[in-house]
Amino acid sequence: MCLQVLANEAMMPAKLKRHLITKHLEYQGKTQEFFCQKSKEYTRQKTRMVNLVTTSERAQKASYLVAQRIAKSKKPHTIGEELILPAAVEMCEVMLGTEAANKLKAVPLSNDTGRRRIEELSVDIQSQLLDRLRSCEQFSIQLDKSTDIASAAQLIVLVRYPWEGNILEGFLFCKEVPGRTMGEEIFRLLDAFMTEAGLSWEKCVAVCMDGAAMTGRKSGVIARIKAVNPKVMAMHCMQHQQALASKGMEPDIHFVLNTVVTTVHFVKSRALQSHLFGQLCREMGAGHDALLYHSEVRWLSRGKVLQ
Repeated sequence: MCLQVLANEAMMPAKLKRHLITKHLEYQGKTQEFFCQKSKEYTRQKTRMVNLVTTSERAQKASYLVAQRIAKSKKPHTIGEELILPAAVEMCEVMLGTEAANKLKAVPLSNDTGRRRIEELSVDIQSQLLDRLRSCEQFSIQLDKSTDIASAAQLIVLVRYPWEGNILEGFLFCKEVPGRTMGEEIFRLLDAFMTEAGLSWEKCVAVCMDGAAMTGRKSGVIARIKAVNPKVMAMHCMQHQQALASKGMEPDIHFVLNTVVTTVHFVKSRALQSHLFGQLCREMGAGHDALLYHSEVRWLSRGKVLQ
């Protein structure tokens, strides 16, 4: 009410006339049509300014599509502005003309914009997944702990759930494990996410994992999950079981593996031998022309080496 009274007082004819004489003396004596024309010009100028600074809906959609492809290809965010956009403008200019190419320049593909687009897409995908999990009657999770290039322990969690008559699989989250990578820390991180996302442990019917910190009977993650939901079914990863069982192979089978490892080391020890081996494989029409080093359970590459 007070603001309306102040506005009415400010619009009084006497005050408007004084403002015109003191501030806009050059417009004194102009007709009403002149001021109506000025008002229309101001409105058109304001609309034009909004159109210049506002990105169109199509350009926004194109920006999200490019950001999605950048994320899927695991390329740096700068590739959008440095490579994709200039290439698209040049191709469009050659095929469709300069006018169409100029429209592509309005697509925002900077480094920061690409990062924001990818984060928004990630948040949207995760929110859709969580909405489905909340409405499902049951789901199962798979846990794995890995170490990145910065030597930080990362907990990766996948989820499987029924949806519209199919069994779907999704990426639930990946978070760094603070402190020691023990069962208590891993369960605390997992339980905090379940609470924050509004997911119930009662709907979790199965858990698949590997490692001693995961499967320990007393202080492992399995024991702590069963303390919350005793009905959950726990299982050890089949690939890790196979890799662990292969350590105690029969002597004749183990002799074959040792022979393969010795051969691989001989070929990979020198660049010339690797080059000649690849040439031999190509002449024989083999499906592979390079060898892989054998490593232990962590990367499960024993089968790839033999192949």
